[in-house]
Amino acid sequence: MPDFRKRELSGPWEIIAVNGFSDAYDFSNSLRITVPSHWQQHPELRAHAGKVVYRRRFSWRKVRGRRVHLSFPGIFYWSAVCLNGKTLGAHEGYFEPQVYDVTADLKAENELIVEVDCPDEKDKTDKRMITGIFSHWDCLDPATNPGGIWLPPFLCETGEAHVTENMIHTERIDEQGAHQMERLTIHAEKNLKATVTTTYEPENFQGDSQSFVRGIELHSGDNSLVFRHTILKPQLWWTHDLGRPNLYRVRVRIDVGKAKLCDQWDGVTGLRTVKFQDWICHLNGTRLYLKGNNLPPIDTRIAAAKKKTAQKDFQLAAKAHMNIMRVHAHISHPMLYEAADRAGMLLWQDMPLQWVYRKEVLHEVIRQGRAMVKLLYNHPCVAIWCCHNESFSVVDTDEENPLTVAGTLFSMLVFSWNRDVMDKHNKKSIEKFDSTRKVVRSSGEMALLGKKGTDLHFYGGWYRIMGTHRSFDRILKFVRKGLGFVTEFGAQSFPDEVNSKRFMNEDMRKIDWKTLEDRHSLQLDLMDHWTPRDHYKTLGEYIQATQDYQSKINRYYIDRIRALKYDPNGGVMPFMFVDPNPAIQWSIVDYWRRPKSSYYKMADALRPVYAFALLPKDKYRRGESLRAPLYIVNDSQKSFPEAQIEVRVWDDENREAYSKSFTHPLEPDCRATQVGVVDARAYITGKLRIEITLKNCGKDFVNVYEAAIQ
Repeated sequence: MPDFRKRELSGPWEIIAVNGFSDAYDFSNSLRITVPSHWQQHPELRAHAGKVVYRRRFSWRKVRGRRVHLSFPGIFYWSAVCLNGKTLGAHEGYFEPQVYDVTADLKAENELIVEVDCPDEKDKTDKRMITGIFSHWDCLDPATNPGGIWLPPFLCETGEAHVTENMIHTERIDEQGAHQMERLTIHAEKNLKATVTTTYEPENFQGDSQSFVRGIELHSGDNSLVFRHTILKPQLWWTHDLGRPNLYRVRVRIDVGKAKLCDQWDGVTGLRTVKFQDWICHLNGTRLYLKGNNLPPIDTRIAAAKKKTAQKDFQLAAKAHMNIMRVHAHISHPMLYEAADRAGMLLWQDMPLQWVYRKEVLHEVIRQGRAMVKLLYNHPCVAIWCCHNESFSVVDTDEENPLTVAGTLFSMLVFSWNRDVMDKHNKKSIEKFDSTRKVVRSSGEMALLGKKGTDLHFYGGWYRIMGTHRSFDRILKFVRKGLGFVTEFGAQSFPDEVNSKRFMNEDMRKIDWKTLEDRHSLQLDLMDHWTPRDHYKTLGEYIQATQDYQSKINRYYIDRIRALKYDPNGGVMPFMFVDPNPAIQWSIVDYWRRPKSSYYKMADALRPVYAFALLPKDKYRRGESLRAPLYIVNDSQKSFPEAQIEVRVWDDENREAYSKSFTHPLEPDCRATQVGVVDARAYITGKLRIEITLKNCGKDFVNVYEAAIQ
């Protein structure tokens, strides 16, 4: 077997900031920067946005008969690559690999020049770059610019034919096995007779390999081939709550002549089918209620992301009973998708489109939509494509000026070119390219005024214009049929006291609130509205109050949405899971991966077997009756013939106001069922405490609610 070389060009590069690109550059005063990275990670470029030029010199020893390809897997955002004075090509987009055949251009000593442009776009309603949340979001430090070579470039050798693309999926699973389709593209330098061998090897379980061999004739240029294989006794990929996320390593070998290896493609995939009936998911034919959260980049500086951090995020998500995560308005680091595959976590994958863009971006959006699908196609974790997040006019999410709100509402409810033209075309393009996954036109579309909606976002209880969280009860009367999937709701909270002190003063009187607003996502006016800071003496008390309020809001929505399980709801994803930088925001896990108390409360609310009450009000008068429907739901694949629910209610003096037990059989993965009504009366002012204890369904669980009595 020939020793085909692959050499990373990571490590030290030269870099200069420029006002414009030209035919020659002076590197005499260049800076040194480590690639991969973002240029703002260099102390002298920490405020730079716009154009830079990179240079790397390297040696190379040519081997006769071998082709050499230069690959740049990720550059923010526009780039042009020049090798030894020859321009290889120009590219737009931060996540799509650039690959150039440099066989004829390499010398013993080489100079590689890369021009990169990633400006700050000032007009947020007229954006051009398809960078999603990296350029416009309320959950990233707005002073950061993502520009840079953020994934390691490399050189690799092949023979006279090589694989340029391989897209694999499971067409169906039956008693014969898993029927796989392989769409393979092979580039040949000349007409060749070749043998293509595809081998499936167990990656994370014990089992036998299976190989499939075909003789083919290749013509000079690109050859598009479709192969079908049947994997016998397949070990399927499951989410962690249904089974094991079994993976196969797929190797494609191209031989010419007498077993002369030309190239070998290597990838990992899982055997599985994911189908949706409306919003209800079926994984390998098994119905699955989806519960999850929204994921930001692993780190604001995505080039610095760590594999262990991605793994930790999915471990925390699984412990909180989540089986799906939404990659929110960005394409993440490759390590995230590998970690999700291995963790048995489904992904809802957004395109990197956030709020609105200018019309000239249409064709590039469609091109990059197909590039996204190609890049992530083989990952079993990816279940849904979403073309755009909130394709309506937004500049600053905490801006509640009447004119601004009117513009946002018009684009939401009447017309948005981004949604009604661009996203519509992009959805059709992706559906033609990938018929195996659900494609969502744009996230956050409410079904009103004759428009067909998508998934919904609710922020009552945070944005004042939307009212309190109780506004959701009124909304339910109008949009219940449109509640197929809910992907955003929540409230901001602080990290715990230890980690908050890493970026703010422990004395509340000395905290620089403006910096927290400007650089750490805090929406202070809204925070003061719901949890006023002047009500608390210490930072610790204030932090706990914000996390308690966040827990209250999250559970309120989760309870009401789970009550609609499969009637019509197929899933729920609050906003959001973790901080990408030190921040005060909607996360339930902070930047240092320490869970907030609201994480544990959410884990309780997402339990597979869950008993809960829907309190109609937060406050009652003394002597008034509190009547709340009592529900139970089972998301697991187990049955529980005698699930027992015990309800007890006390007032402030520990007098029992209500006590009753219910027994109800639970079928596997059943809808939520109302089993009774909590009926209590307040004797004195203060609080009523409602305890709902669930037994005979595994470990006992106690769900606690409180209601204020005036």
